[in-house]
Amino acid sequence: VKKYIIGGLEFTQDKLSLKDLRALVSLLSQVEYPKDLTVFKLVNALGSKLPEMLALVLKGGDASVKSTPDFFDSNVDDEQVVQIIEDFLALRPIYKKLLNLLPLLK
Repeated sequence: VKKYIIGGLEFTQDKLSLKDLRALVSLLSQVEYPKDLTVFKLVNALGSKLPEMLALVLKGGDASVKSTPDFFDSNVDDEQVVQIIEDFLALRPIYKKLLNLLPLLK
């Protein structure tokens, strides 16, 4: 489990529920990815969908914040984004495989 302090609140990145996994697959399938995927290329490909992805993969915060895309859009800095995506791909290698398979599923 990885921990992050974002906007003064603590968030973790851990396994996803099936509901969150389905939402993540749906979100990721809306994006075009280069074949030689790197962290920076993934961030670039996600573009405006990045805060929505963060809201799915990061848990915690505060009940009033509810890990919304708007919260992450306003509070995550560039270094944190890179670290979160690196951790996302490293903690769950299956997601990198999933990203490579998504173009075939369209």
